[in-house]
Amino acid sequence: MGKMSDKHIEMQESVVLIDDWKLQIEKSLQPFIEIVKEYGIHTFTNPDTQLEVGPLSVIWEMSTKAFDIPREIQIVIDDNGEVFIDYGTPGYVDFSFEPSGMKLPIMCWIHTHPMGNAYFSSTDWKTLNSWNSIMESAIVLGNNEFWAYDVKRDICKMVKYGKLKGTETKKEEE
Repeated sequence: MGKMSDKHIEMQESVVLIDDWKLQIEKSLQPFIEIVKEYGIHTFTNPDTQLEVGPLSVIWEMSTKAFDIPREIQIVIDDNGEVFIDYGTPGYVDFSFEPSGMKLPIMCWIHTHPMGNAYFSSTDWKTLNSWNSIMESAIVLGNNEFWAYDVKRDICKMVKYGKLKGTETKKEEE
């Protein structure tokens, strides 16, 4: 991590608009964490519609609406299903606290890009490359899209939502 600019430090001072933003994220994730722990079905490597409209939507909403400005949110779910959450600036997030007690491997690392697209930035790749031997999955959320990376199988599910606009055909009257 490099030296932060004055602007970066200034942007970290924030106003929280939704006081229970962390609790909302934790509650939305809990049923999916239980599925992984109880049945070994790893829903984070290949998110289904329930994960998309549940926790991933809640995380995105908190990233874009819980603060004075859209801010990156980072969530780490450890092997025990414990959830570690923090937020940063619109373009960067790191833990502002020591995530002590975290049990490896990491079940899932989720973070947002509230100002744009879902993709793994060069900073994200440094994190993935450093932690890949002890990380099962990583998800990055962007505006109406997400990437879910199955680290062990080295495959990524990329989903983008939008309205499909095409040429309408007009039925000819007979």
